[in-house]
Amino acid sequence: MTSIVSLEQQLQPGQPDSVLQSLEAVLIGQRDFHRLFDARMLGIRRRMGLTISRPAALSGVPKDLEPVFRAAWTETARDIGQMFLDHGMLADAWAYFRTIQEPERV
Repeated sequence: MTSIVSLEQQLQPGQPDSVLQSLEAVLIGQRDFHRLFDARMLGIRRRMGLTISRPAALSGVPKDLEPVFRAAWTETARDIGQMFLDHGMLADAWAYFRTIQEPERV
């Protein structure tokens, strides 16, 4: 299994996507789905040209990018909620599905 230390070794200028993909694989393996949400949102913000501080924050997104960002945020929350649900972590799944107003999935 890849560790966080080995991710640092993979980091090379101009290759943030491969590091983020490796990080996501580590977080999935560790079932650290809350941090996986942040890692995915970090990638989305980076690809959209937004600042990567506070990756899950909806605030600070320019109005013209807000609909696209909100859709990506909602889809990511849905995916993470499903991962929690698949692993029987109902309280965590509930938090994500309730946030996106889809509590019936839990």
